[in-house]
Amino acid sequence: MLKIIASIVLMTAASTFGVEEINGAFGFKLGQVLPESYGQGLVDESGVRRIPVEPRDKAGFTGFYVRVMPKSREVYEICAYKSIDSFAQGEKEQTVLLTYLETKYGQAVVPGFFDALASDRRIVQSRDNGCREITINIDGMIDTYLVLTYRDTWMENRAAQQRVELGVQQLESRGL
Repeated sequence: MLKIIASIVLMTAASTFGVEEINGAFGFKLGQVLPESYGQGLVDESGVRRIPVEPRDKAGFTGFYVRVMPKSREVYEICAYKSIDSFAQGEKEQTVLLTYLETKYGQAVVPGFFDALASDRRIVQSRDNGCREITINIDGMIDTYLVLTYRDTWMENRAAQQRVELGVQQLESRGL
């Protein structure tokens, strides 16, 4: 029994040895406060603020944006995308990108049924307060894009809470 436990510990240590922590990409860090000089960006129908950014190192991607916490402007998501000619081309590029990212951040999780249908591939690192993940997916039916997203799920959930708090404050200020 002790040999089995020792083997499991060694295998776990070997699988995480040399793995970098998911902190960010394209010159942006998850958790960094985005300066006001980047502007306010756009707010979608659910209240999520998306701010376009222009990194120096584009790594072949053409569009970039970050999502920030409503109150503090801390970055909780970094997204890069590029147009591709076909779903088949996207699958090839996704495989190459995933292989590279696995060497840097660790093994991708086995896609669940719905992830497989949606072409999502994920690398997830658990943390004390949630997880950080990288998702690579192929998006679109007519205009097709390869989308690479770095996300802090705890911060994403906290951003949703902050949006609700801000909505309540706005209602209170109206005398309801």
